[in-house]
Amino acid sequence: MAYCINCGAQLQENSKFCASCGTPTNNDVHHENAKRKLVYDGEIHKCPSCGEALDSFVVVCPTCGYELRGASTSNSVREFAAKIDGAQTDTQRVNIIRSYPVPNTKEDIFEFIILASTNITGEQQKKVFDAWLVKFEQSYQKAQLVMKDSPDMARIKAIYDKTHKQINKEKLFRNAKAAGDTISKSSNLIGKIFLLIGKSAAVIAGIVLFIVAINIDGRGGNSSMHELIGVILLVASAATLTRRGASFLEILIGAGSGGLSFYLANHLNNGSMLQLGGAVVLIIVAISFFKKLAKKEDK
Repeated sequence: MAYCINCGAQLQENSKFCASCGTPTNNDVHHENAKRKLVYDGEIHKCPSCGEALDSFVVVCPTCGYELRGASTSNSVREFAAKIDGAQTDTQRVNIIRSYPVPNTKEDIFEFIILASTNITGEQQKKVFDAWLVKFEQSYQKAQLVMKDSPDMARIKAIYDKTHKQINKEKLFRNAKAAGDTISKSSNLIGKIFLLIGKSAAVIAGIVLFIVAINIDGRGGNSSMHELIGVILLVASAATLTRRGASFLEILIGAGSGGLSFYLANHLNNGSMLQLGGAVVLIIVAISFFKKLAKKEDK
């Protein structure tokens, strides 16, 4: 049976024009296209007892009162969850989550939002967390389109709001932990600096005495005592480098004090004592350096 493509009226057999509206039928070319077709899409869920069509999320038939049992998650959501559980690496998990299409039916959207919300909270890997969050937001937007006039949307929104509250709590906790770690590292660094300053106190005191000696010598005074004490402090500090197992940084400081002695000696009328002391310090430091290298190679 053929129908008019313009008004839908039934066409007489082999007619070239519609009797109702006069539209050409093109009967000889498009006869098959003029036939009205019924296309069915999706699934209709019916009560197994009375055959009544059931709405989403119904567990008891509204017509006969039959209790529906054995209802399970959709195949797509169940298969998706199985793939996630079977993923071996975080990269695989991210790819599975990103490639999963958001469902269209109310039940499937509801099941997926529950699944996503439970996986988002507590996730430590940022890439996996971001993938879940994006898909969670997409499923919520789909729910707003599909279920905007449905009372079930309130349940979806409750899960959405609760999940975001938990996410914000976890972000605050992670930020606080990161701040605590930063403060702890800074405290350790400051402690190491003060410890290094303490170990280098003799070097610092010797350099200060050299500077005082230069000022005294510049005013025409006798600075030999300051020079002598300064040299003794530098040499004594250098001599303890090997015994106390000094670090390479402490050895570098010792070498720097020896070189600085040579430099400051140029600012004295007679800087021979500083030059001698600097040479002794550099020799001791060099011996300590090579001993430390030898111990490191033995290990």
